[in-house]
Amino acid sequence: MASLLTVNDLRHGFGAGKTRLEVLQGVDFEIAPGELVALMGPSGCGKSTLLNIIGGLLAADSGQVYANDFAYGQQPPHALVELRRSTIGWIFQDFHLLPHLSALDNV
Repeated sequence: MASLLTVNDLRHGFGAGKTRLEVLQGVDFEIAPGELVALMGPSGCGKSTLLNIIGGLLAADSGQVYANDFAYGQQPPHALVELRRSTIGWIFQDFHLLPHLSALDNV
């Protein structure tokens, strides 16, 4: 059975030089259709960074992500609009509400 999501050697860091922090270092995993996955770890370990890359909101420094056999990972977010529209469901941790709209209209 083909994987629903595959992550290969994903790497990402923040900062530069002596202040650079490597958050993701060679992350590899596969998720099969119907599989339930929990991403757990302490604060600051890279969970949100990993999800932002998988969700097409952040480009990785290196590595690949495959969603339904579509390869991405290092592509900028603006190049992945169609992927986010058709394939990736995203519920933000923060509200991201538009203040000029009602609660119902924001949904």
